[in-house]
Amino acid sequence: MGPTLTTQRNGRSYNLPQYFRTAGCPVVVQTKATTQAASLPQVIAHSASRGLGRDDAVRTLAADPAEIFKLSNVGQIRTGFDADLTVFDGPPFYPSSRVIGVMIDGQWAYLDDRYDSNASNQVSQ
Repeated sequence: MGPTLTTQRNGRSYNLPQYFRTAGCPVVVQTKATTQAASLPQVIAHSASRGLGRDDAVRTLAADPAEIFKLSNVGQIRTGFDADLTVFDGPPFYPSSRVIGVMIDGQWAYLDDRYDSNASNQVSQ
């Protein structure tokens, strides 16, 4: 979706990601759209602040791109799908949320020490 995330028609403002998700269409967004957002979470935050629901916002970051680009085994947390995940300490589209873990192929590539029970056990021993 882009470069425009919102549009005006007949004096009414439309949040395009929300409009298309409500119509049942998958949505893919890009950075540097007219919002000048530098990251995907910022683009989603822009649409979420204008009415895009939380579930639709998360779907726009994962399942919809996988569907549009016909990528199998990615985009959802399901048995048999690739275990590539990014874990945040809050909703991924909130500016205050921080990455606390990254899993690639089912293995933690990064895990914030505050959430790593093995790191805690090693420090306390």
